[in-house]
Amino acid sequence: MAWQLDIFINQTFNDLLGSRGFKKRGRTYRLTSPTGDQVLFNISSNPRQGTVQYFVLTVAIAPIIMLDYYHHTLHSPLNRQLSMSDWIATSHIASPQKPYSTYVPMYWSFDGEAESIEVSKMIQERLSDGLLSRIIGLLDRRSLLALARQDRGNRCEWALPWNRLNTISAEILLLVQDGQSDELHAAMLEAEKKGFYEIIDWANSYLGRHPH
Repeated sequence: MAWQLDIFINQTFNDLLGSRGFKKRGRTYRLTSPTGDQVLFNISSNPRQGTVQYFVLTVAIAPIIMLDYYHHTLHSPLNRQLSMSDWIATSHIASPQKPYSTYVPMYWSFDGEAESIEVSKMIQERLSDGLLSRIIGLLDRRSLLALARQDRGNRCEWALPWNRLNTISAEILLLVQDGQSDELHAAMLEAEKKGFYEIIDWANSYLGRHPH
């Protein structure tokens, strides 16, 4: 039942994430940097199988600049809250449990209170073993930029939004708020070579609206 998962979420994450400054709303925890960028943790439920509760842990790094980008390209509201869909890097926290299926090993599960306590400890140990600090570290734009520039095969469990953005577009998004620079100029030239005119149009618009 939904209330059982909500109790599990509170017991597992409230202290662990709350002590690092995360704020909870619904089943999403968010940590906001001084620049407005956010780390978001979301716990989403999946259909139960009998008495077994399945759920997925998803992390998203959502820079504040995504609001301006999507306002310009998709006409979404500019003054809205960042959401999981605004990610520039995202990952599932994979479960060491027996996979829900061969193709989706990210599902966690518990069956009853005793097992929920065991799974809660597993998740807390997984996040406490340096992983949470590494995730929070991606609020540093240079660290996130370094991730964006890595070869896809070296990003471990992290993904970039290949279906919406590409590496060069991600670089431009992460550089443009600092104004004109050699790095940004090089990224925009590369984007032009590859025909990524939408991101160039947006970046020029942003720079015109926010002169340094």
